[in-house]
Amino acid sequence: DPARFMDLTQHQIETGLAFYYCTAVGFTETPAWVTEWIDSVPEVAADVAARCTLSAVQHGNGYSLALETIRGLEGHLPLKHATVLRLLRGFPAGAGLKASGTLDSLLWTALTCPDRSAFLDLVGEKLSLKSMGVSQRVRWLAAGAIAAPEAHGAELRAFVGKGQRRVRALAAFFDSRDALEPLPFPGQEPCGPVLEAFIALMGRSFAPDESTGVGTVTVEMTAAGHIRHLIQQLASLPGDDALRALDSLVPDPALAHWHDYLERARDDQRVVHRDAAYRHPDLVHFHRLLNDGEPANAGDLAALVHDRLTAAVSRLRTTNTDEWRQYWNEDRWGRPKKRKHEDSCRDALLALLRTMLPEGVDAQPEGQYAGDKRSDIRVACRDWNVPVEIKRDDNAELWSAIRNQLIGKYTRDIETGGYGIYLVFWFGEGGLPHPPTGWRPATPEELQARLEATLTEDEALKIEVVVADVRPPFPNSP
Repeated sequence: DPARFMDLTQHQIETGLAFYYCTAVGFTETPAWVTEWIDSVPEVAADVAARCTLSAVQHGNGYSLALETIRGLEGHLPLKHATVLRLLRGFPAGAGLKASGTLDSLLWTALTCPDRSAFLDLVGEKLSLKSMGVSQRVRWLAAGAIAAPEAHGAELRAFVGKGQRRVRALAAFFDSRDALEPLPFPGQEPCGPVLEAFIALMGRSFAPDESTGVGTVTVEMTAAGHIRHLIQQLASLPGDDALRALDSLVPDPALAHWHDYLERARDDQRVVHRDAAYRHPDLVHFHRLLNDGEPANAGDLAALVHDRLTAAVSRLRTTNTDEWRQYWNEDRWGRPKKRKHEDSCRDALLALLRTMLPEGVDAQPEGQYAGDKRSDIRVACRDWNVPVEIKRDDNAELWSAIRNQLIGKYTRDIETGGYGIYLVFWFGEGGLPHPPTGWRPATPEELQARLEATLTEDEALKIEVVVADVRPPFPNSP
């Protein structure tokens, strides 16, 4: 009779719960009296669930329904965490592989506790036991490394790296949690080195899985999924630790099959790190900038370079020194005959640009960026630089280079702040490649507008397009 649920003695309630936990295979759903007792007397329910869970482990059973009661105590978190620590403290060091799933669940739950001091004390006690099996030690080390990276990270690497069996135990530990959730590192402590350790240890043994997901799910398949998510988590961190970790993982020959994933992650992390490192300029920097001094940040540097490039381009056709001639090969009468190579055009423009930059700002050809990629011009000042990618109007990559090269390769570098400039030399002799959509631009102004239209709203905030009109003022004139 539901009305009598709470009239029973505590001993009767304990007996009823224990009966349920030990014979739950006979129930198609959780009985109302179990739910009632868990809600009404959670301390009693947690105590019985803990005793039944330990009993199941001690008797060699792999799982007890009582564990679900403990995991479900979300409305009583202090009780839940205390019960989990109680179970971990009593967990037998010699428990077999069947109990690994229960240990995994308890360890992941313990890692969500706001105060990890008691858990870390327990980790230290457990790892000091000589009788602990290899599989269980891997799990305690992994949990310890997440809870206290500096204390257990190196020990995790040293122990797990000694054999394939240990790596598979580590993969099984990760397989017991939601892979989409980031690892629960404490507070804001740096965790890049531990993520690096997990990726390196498992990535050397498990390759990316390219299967369609049809058929039997294997350890290799699930491990590959966890490695991908760990790489993504590392890429999302802004700190120097994450940057150093990815710089260390990318060239590792044992991780060659993960190289493409790690390269993309390193590029993504540079963007995250760059954005997190941005600092607004103070009044001193503003004053210096207004007096044509050093820029205060990458954005100021980009604005300065764009302003000077625009002025330099304007001079090509407005001064009486015929500076446009530097971009053409001429016949013996001084008439423009053939447009020069892109590198020659770049050098001519670079020479002019250097005369227009303030002290402390340096411009060099072929600036090197992440992944050994090179832009045509690199303008630098202190810790910042701005890449300038250059194309002639007849270049086959005219329409794609702004995204595939400038944005995709160069502006992802931390020191650029995401800023960059795309410059096109307009010779007006034809050969302009057909754009992805619409008509071919007929003037330099139309080309600039069309290129700017290819940028997204966010990209347009940091990417400038400049079209340099280098046509002779009077075609074929000496």
